[in-house]
Amino acid sequence: MLLSSDVKIQQIYLTVLFSCFAAITFAQSKSDTARINFIKSQYTLINSRLPFYKTVTKNDNRKSQSTNGGRVTAYFDSGELKKIVADYYNDTGKATYEYYYYHSKLIFYYGITYHYKIPLSANPKHIKIDSTYEGRLYFHNGVLVSYVNYPQKAFSQTQLNQVLTETLNEAAHILKLAAGRR
Repeated sequence: MLLSSDVKIQQIYLTVLFSCFAAITFAQSKSDTARINFIKSQYTLINSRLPFYKTVTKNDNRKSQSTNGGRVTAYFDSGELKKIVADYYNDTGKATYEYYYYHSKLIFYYGITYHYKIPLSANPKHIKIDSTYEGRLYFHNGVLVSYVNYPQKAFSQTQLNQVLTETLNEAAHILKLAAGRR
C-alpha cells in the first residue's frame, strides 16, 4: 500500500523526469528577474517552515557519490514535497545538494562542494578547506531561467546541458530514494 507521500513522490519523480528534456532549453527574458525573486521568496519561506514539515530521512551509500556515506532528507508540508537535502562525505571533501519544489515542480537547486587539503582520515580536527564550488539553478515550468556558480565560470551550451542532465538525474534518483525505492 502506498502512502500519500509515496504517491506524491511518484508524481514528482515523473514530473522531474519529463522536465529533464524541457530543462535543457535555457531561456532568458525580462520576466526572469520576477521569476527569480519569486523563487528566492519560496526558498526563504520553505527554510523558515522546516521545523513544521514532516521529514523522511534515508541513507544513500552509492560509491559514485560518497566513500563515507550519504544521507537524504525530504521535507513535506501536508504531503507536498517542499525540499530535499542530500549530504555526501568522503575522505577529501563533502557535498551538499538542496532541491526546492513548488507545486511538485523543481524550482531551485543549490549545491556546494568542499575539497580538503588533506584527507579527513589524517586528522579530522585539523581539516582545512582547499577549495569550494557552489552552483545555483533556477527553474520555471521545467525550464532553466538562470544559473550562478562560484567561482564564476561561464558554461558553453554543451557544458550547461551536461550540468542540467546530471542535476535532474540526481534529483530523480533522490526522489526515488526518499520514496523507499532504489
